[in-house]
Amino acid sequence: MTWNTEMLGLFREMIHYRNGIPDGEQPDSGRVAELERRYDKIPELAEKEYEDDPPTKYYRDGYNLFLRLREYKESELRFLHDMRVPSNNSICERLARIYKRKQKQAW
Repeated sequence: MTWNTEMLGLFREMIHYRNGIPDGEQPDSGRVAELERRYDKIPELAEKEYEDDPPTKYYRDGYNLFLRLREYKESELRFLHDMRVPSNNSICERLARIYKRKQKQAW
């Protein structure tokens, strides 16, 4: 299993955990710490993978994702700590979709 498949599975688990927390309650700090430990292992795995097989000039998507996940860990996992932060960005995506559709019509 590659690192990005593991990351996808971990994010799914995090979102399911977060969505299962009842309103008004805070997340379990032990469970959040365990999820963060698992998160930390995945960029290490990706780094080893890219040391063995460096990214090419033409295919850097996975490598760039790895760099962002490592650099912005706190922002990526904020939804686990702060219940005010939604676990998805559906509203933002819906608004952007409307804009993009109208942008295409303008051309």
